[in-house]
Order: sequence, then structure tokens, then C-alpha cells
Amino acid sequence: MRDWRRHAAALGVLLLLAGCRESGTSAGGAPASAAASEGNAAGNEQAPAVYDPPIAVTVVRDLGGETTFAQGESINDNAWTRFIRERLGIVVHTEWTAGSEQTIRRLNVAVASNQLPDFFSATAAQLRQLAASGQLAELGGLVRRYGSARTKARIVGMEGGVQAATFDGRLLAVPAGLSVRDYAPVLWIREDWLRRLGLKAPATMNDVLAIAAAFADRDPDGNGADDTYGLGLRKGLFGANEGYGFATIEGFFNGFGAYPFSWVEDEDGRLAYGGTLPATREALLALQRLYREGRIDPDFAIKDEAGVADLAAQGRLGMAYGAMWSALNPLYRSRVADPTADWQAYPIAGAAGPADAQTPATAVTNYYVASRNAAHPEALIRMLNLYAELDDPEMPQSLYDSLSNEGVREIWKYFPFNGFVDPDKNLRTRRSVAAALSGGPTVGMTREQMATYAHVLADRRGGTAADWAYARIFGEGGSMAVIDGYIGADRLRPSLHGDFRSAEEVELFGLLQRMEVETYTRIIQGDSILLYDDWLERWRTMGGERLAAAAQASRLQRSAESR
Repeated sequence: MRDWRRHAAALGVLLLLAGCRESGTSAGGAPASAAASEGNAAGNEQAPAVYDPPIAVTVVRDLGGETTFAQGESINDNAWTRFIRERLGIVVHTEWTAGSEQTIRRLNVAVASNQLPDFFSATAAQLRQLAASGQLAELGGLVRRYGSARTKARIVGMEGGVQAATFDGRLLAVPAGLSVRDYAPVLWIREDWLRRLGLKAPATMNDVLAIAAAFADRDPDGNGADDTYGLGLRKGLFGANEGYGFATIEGFFNGFGAYPFSWVEDEDGRLAYGGTLPATREALLALQRLYREGRIDPDFAIKDEAGVADLAAQGRLGMAYGAMWSALNPLYRSRVADPTADWQAYPIAGAAGPADAQTPATAVTNYYVASRNAAHPEALIRMLNLYAELDDPEMPQSLYDSLSNEGVREIWKYFPFNGFVDPDKNLRTRRSVAAALSGGPTVGMTREQMATYAHVLADRRGGTAADWAYARIFGEGGSMAVIDGYIGADRLRPSLHGDFRSAEEVELFGLLQRMEVETYTRIIQGDSILLYDDWLERWRTMGGERLAAAAQASRLQRSAESR
């Protein structure tokens, strides 16, 4: 199918979802007027408010080793599995869990052998393969029939999500994730070090470079040792490459007007890959100087985010670009280790003032799918409805607490599809907390917003490290205030092209980007800038210009469809 037809079909799916939000839902999210009388799109007899007898469904999970359970509980017996069984009559059995990389590998095997659980989260590449092989249930009709208003709003609000999950006019996955704005880089700085050295907040990129030098050279921690670094980097360099988070360098490049790992307009108005444009060279040379002068950890190329977080927790790092949530993960560790460590988020700075901040084209992190062989594919939608109820201000506080957090245990992670959130939730929380701090009413705030507001107030009274972290994200001058400032000043620059669709293009693009990261890393570590020219030539000769032409054609098609 030609791309313009796919985009048009996706638009049709989106309009149907947006236009069919029920005014009333049953306890499980099925329309009150239809839940007990309509069969689902797969031909099941009915989807009652509560399945009786209960039905069993299987899932597999990406679940990090840091997830803990109360004594006597497990992934198959916890607050969420019991709540789902009680409210919907659905018994969820998790066949296995693994870390992110192992989950991808195990699912690749399952996809290839067609040995799939009923429901799981697929990567974009797996979704394309599953769609091509006809292994998935169609979900569009199920969302329209059984999706609650909140569920539909989350799906429609996921930028680029419906389009990415639609194949031949059929919605084959529920896209989930945050808004692209949440991935805009901010600059995290040890505010206490700035004060100790008598430095001001950075207004230009030259200020950033001067602060990096001061943090490395002027003993900001006062211990008399030459043991601090001014700017944190991690292996893989880019959030789009290694997972968004802390110590990525998109923000540094943006300060030079460079946008690698992103698609932007060139001076002729055509799509170009940001890493191929001239400003990239200047940013690389600046990083090379910082590395040569000892302002960057010499071992950055072998350290992941956790390794850079160790430097921060040890009091040896003063600044890094990263995501808005970095105060919670990983800088919370720094605050616990040293209660005087005060990290503050700042907007990225350019040559003469504020710079534009790049974001991905879409921020879909999960594609929730149902196997074609699932006996009750509608159960996926109904469980998502249940999770969306956490945003209901009328939910009893005790119930909300039992399903969200208990101390440091993140109970919300027990839900089988825990990435299904309101894409705008962080911006809404920032604005509701700001209004409440200014004396506005708290009536109508969600439970999560109220909990965040309580953290910010507690931080003003001294509070805990957790209170501090929430305040540095959602409080006055927090990272979400920085992002809200980007919005107000029109300084967000989303990539103008998302994922390629053909397997050949995806593989080629991945290869070229791996070569790009290797080239940048070598240049930062001191190799000649001529390596960048070599990479540019390989980009052109290996097919990069063909990818740019495909991205430009896709853009023109989308533009024509929107008229």
C-alpha cells in the first residue's frame, strides 16, 4: 500500500476513535449500554461487566530487577492482579519477565515461532513484522466498542501513535507513551556548586563551557582533590540511541544549532538528517576540547547512565544534559548521598541566548498488541480502561494508594501494561501544581497531582530526598517549568520524520546511526575531525541520501493529506 493511503487510513481510524467517546461506562470501562449485549469484533458472544466464570489471559513483561513485591506477593499475585480479577473477572498470568534487552530477544523468538501470549508490548520493529505476518488481532473496533473516554483520549493524544499502529486501515496496536515534549533536553546543574563558586546561571553556550571548566578546575566540592568533572556524557551519547534519560548530549548539540539523530529542514526547505549539517562539526570540536582539558570523564565511552549516576552520587559531577525526570532517576541518589546536593534544571542555551530543544517525532514507548489467537482480545482494552481510572478524582484515596505506591515500592508497575498513561499528564501536573502554589483551588486535581503537590509543599519544609526530586521536576523553576517555557516561547523542535517502514530502510538507518555514534565518540576522544567528513561520505554513498529522499516524500504526502 502506498504511504498516502496508509496515512489517510490512519487518519480515519483516529477520527473514529475521537468521535466515539462514550458518555457512560461500566465499572470495567465497557459502555454501560453495550457491555452486556454486544459481542466483540473477534466474534465472542459477550463481554459482561464481570466475566463469570473468570477468564484467563497470558502476558509477558519487561520488568526491571529493581521492582520489588511485598512479602508473599509476586508478579502473578499482587494488588493489581487481584483488582483486575475482582473488577473484571480476568485472571492475568504472566508467563515470564525479563529486563528490556532480554525481553526484546525473547519476544523476537516468540514472534518468529508464532508462540505468542495473548497480550504483550511490541517494539516498532516487532509490530511491523507481526502486522506483515498476520499474527495480530484488529483492535480498532474493540477500542470503539469497549474503550472508555479516558482510554480513547490517551490513544488519540499519543502524537503519531495511531498512524504508527495502523496497517492497511486496521489498528493493530494500542500506542502508549508520553508526549514528545517530555523528551526535550534540559540542563541539570549542581546549583550549590554554582553558588559556592560565585557563578551565574548559563545564558549562552559560552557560559555553559565556562561552568564546565570551573566545575572541573576550581574544586567545587571543597575537598582539595582534583576529582570532579564539569559535563557528564555516557556511552551511546544520544537519548534516541541509548534510551532517554541522564547524560545525553542532544541538548549540547542544540546549543550550537545542531540536531543530530533528528530530521530537520535544510536552508532550501527540504528534509535533511541533522547530523549531516555544518553545525554538527562545531559541537563536536567543542566536546573534543572539553575532553582534552579534563572536563569530561575519560571513561565516558564505557559508562551507561548508571555509571554516570555513580559519579553524581559520589559528588564528582556538576552538570549534564538530560530528561525532565532526571531528578527522580538518577539524581535522587545524589541527594540521598549528600542532602546538600541541589541539582537544578535550566533551559538549554545557544550562542547568544535561548536555543531550540529537539524532540523525537513521536514518543511512543509501547505498542500493546493482542495475538490473533487470543480468545478474548477485548480484555486488553478493558484492562487499560481500569488503569486509566487512576486519573479519576473520585477514586477513593485508599484505593488509589493501594494501586500506585507504597513507600519506595512502585505498585503501578505491577499492572500488565504500565506505560499506558495520559501523554499530557506531566504538563497537566506541572500546571495544576503551579496554580495551587499560587493560591488556586485543588478541587478537581487527580490523585497523582495532589500527591505531587504534597511533595512540593513538603520540600519547602525541608522534606525528604523524594520530596526534593518531585519539587525539582514539578515545582517552581522545575524541569517541567523549563519545558513549559519552551512551549510558550515556541522553542520545541520535533523531528520532522519518524520511523521508516520498510525493513531495508530501518536496517540501513540503524547501521548509519551506529557508525555516526562511533565516529562522534572517536572525535570526542581526540581523533581528527576529518573522521566526520569520512562519515558524511559514507552516509551519502551507503544510502543516506536515499533515506532523506524517502523522508521528504513521506512529508510531502502528509502535507497533501492535511489540506
